[in-house]
Amino acid sequence: MGRRTAQVAEAVYAALVHDGELDARHAPRALHEAVRRLRGSYRDRPSVWTPYAHTGP
Repeated sequence: MGRRTAQVAEAVYAALVHDGELDARHAPRALHEAVRRLRGSYRDRPSVWTPYAHTGP
């Protein structure tokens, strides 16, 4: 796992915890925001941020 992948995972899981409980209902938004920050840092390198996708409800 690369450094950027770890950053995305950390941001996503931090956003999923509410009142000490994991709430997966926020997964799409959490991933969107994490990838958005990554994309802002690597706008000219889409191969860095395009691999991340949410599938499911």
